[in-house]
Amino acid sequence: MKHIILFLSLLLLAFDIPIENIKSSYGHIEAYYKMQPKQELDCENCFTSMELFQEVSLINKKLMSMAYVKASSFVVKKKKTETISMTSEHVCKEISIFLKDQRFKELAKELMKTMAKSYTDEELYTKIYKSYEIVPKAYIYSFEGVKHEIKSILLSDSNIDTCAIETLGSWGKEVTFAKGGCVYEKIFNMSSSGGYYYKGSAALREGYVNGRVEELSIQQRKFKEVNLYTLLVKPGASGSAVFNVKGEVCGSVNISFIKVDLSAGASFIDLNQFYKQLK
Repeated sequence: MKHIILFLSLLLLAFDIPIENIKSSYGHIEAYYKMQPKQELDCENCFTSMELFQEVSLINKKLMSMAYVKASSFVVKKKKTETISMTSEHVCKEISIFLKDQRFKELAKELMKTMAKSYTDEELYTKIYKSYEIVPKAYIYSFEGVKHEIKSILLSDSNIDTCAIETLGSWGKEVTFAKGGCVYEKIFNMSSSGGYYYKGSAALREGYVNGRVEELSIQQRKFKEVNLYTLLVKPGASGSAVFNVKGEVCGSVNISFIKVDLSAGASFIDLNQFYKQLK
């Protein structure tokens, strides 16, 4: 009996979830419009009244609910004033377009005009229009809900659909890459699957690594040597890490095959090589 209890204890211990490693490195990406004081103005006194403050806050809440990008990431390097995270290259591409493309800047101006037509309080609108502007922004939220603005995209590799993003502020915990492929080992994934993320709450899933696929064709793009996972995720999980029971990263999630409960992404080998380039 004693031996049975010991065996069961070891079995349960072997499948402990490395939750602290997963939570502390996880990042939820969002890109959306934000109303902020105009850069050319000295806005120490932009909020001239509580009514104005509340109105701007309400507008920003509405703008946040219409996010253009929702995705996932994981921390790979902490510095004194910045943090570097990895995500999917196609996520970085969407963020870059949103932040830099003139079409989205023009759309921001149109949002201000549309807002003008909807206001009945002309005086309040005039104050907002005079001192504020709507601009595209992108952030990474930690598991605890702390928001960090994306400073730049450092490195991208479309061949392995991987990208590195630098955010302002030192936060999170750096991941450790596995030394093996974790083939048919139990894995864990925390992601913003379906775009769902809440402060202190993100979906955790279990699955398996089914080895590496030599070549995968997706919408006229070819990816080589990618991990195939028994892991059901939806758009929004792109860029998330896959962990083994030791809390080491076995790969990332970039592609979802919802109908067959499978997903795929870069292997630990490609992520390791990408990280060496980054350094």
